[in-house]
Amino acid sequence: MRTSAEIKAEIAKKFGFVPSFFEPAEQNIQALENLWQQTLCAYVNNPLSPMLKEKLFAYLSRYCALPYCIICHSCHLRTLGVEAQQILNLLESPPPTATDIDAYLYILACSPSQLINLSDLSEALEKSLLYCSIFIFLEPEQGKDCRSHLRRLLGLVNYQYLITFISYIKMCHLWIEAHPEVSYKTDKRVIKQLSKLLESEPSLADFFDNYIEKIRHQQQLQTEHSAQVAQRQQNQEALRKAYEQLEIRVEERTAELLKSNMLLKQEIFERQQAQARLVNIAFHDALTGLPNRMQFMERLKQTVERAKSGNLFAVLFLDLDRFKVVNDSLG
Repeated sequence: MRTSAEIKAEIAKKFGFVPSFFEPAEQNIQALENLWQQTLCAYVNNPLSPMLKEKLFAYLSRYCALPYCIICHSCHLRTLGVEAQQILNLLESPPPTATDIDAYLYILACSPSQLINLSDLSEALEKSLLYCSIFIFLEPEQGKDCRSHLRRLLGLVNYQYLITFISYIKMCHLWIEAHPEVSYKTDKRVIKQLSKLLESEPSLADFFDNYIEKIRHQQQLQTEHSAQVAQRQQNQEALRKAYEQLEIRVEERTAELLKSNMLLKQEIFERQQAQARLVNIAFHDALTGLPNRMQFMERLKQTVERAKSGNLFAVLFLDLDRFKVVNDSLG
């Protein structure tokens, strides 16, 4: 595996310096190697014309969350000879519609595929490929038909070069957004070219300022949204814990209530049994278990009460001689 210094030397040989784009990967050799190989394949060695690549990069950088891309590639366009006013017009132009794409595809269709040289495009073909690529980038679903037509019109190889470059732009946006410390201020060439660019077209300064303000506003909204989501999740977690605690308390109270209910039923049952035993003891002889005098008197009282309504009854008295002696001696 190559060292970080060797990779950076190759990058510097290609660009004349090491762009700050690669700085976040310098501490990880494998990440730096992968990033450079993707850049080499999809950007440096891609046969697309430098003008088309920089225009596409500059325009689509409007949808990157950091100003690094749009400023750097706007400066690169200036080094390619594009007038500052033309750069502003490009950056301010609205996204193409499906109707616009039909017209651009028609222009491409009128040019035989063998005459379409990606490295040397006419102005009309360059513009057509530029806005078709923008449409594919911004409208993945609606752009399926456009992709199909471009594959047929450009040929598989040229189409693959274009799609590879569009995918590379998406990768660059994700990389830069993941490393907000990347700044064009570390690229002295960009700073120097930016000054000249703004001198040529002061309106670009307003465009960049508005763009940066828009990005800051979106980031603020995103931060507020993230804070709201975090607060909502925190509240939901608190409610969940409170609900779980409530469920536990309800289960505990229910268990205690069931236990108390069982104990109460057991106590009532024991009292009923004790009461029944007391009644049995009160109205029966302890030795023989036969009804005693008290029960006899209670039954007699009840019978007398019934007799008041006309019922007749009789009491039979049986006496045993010397029974008292037996009872007193034997119980």
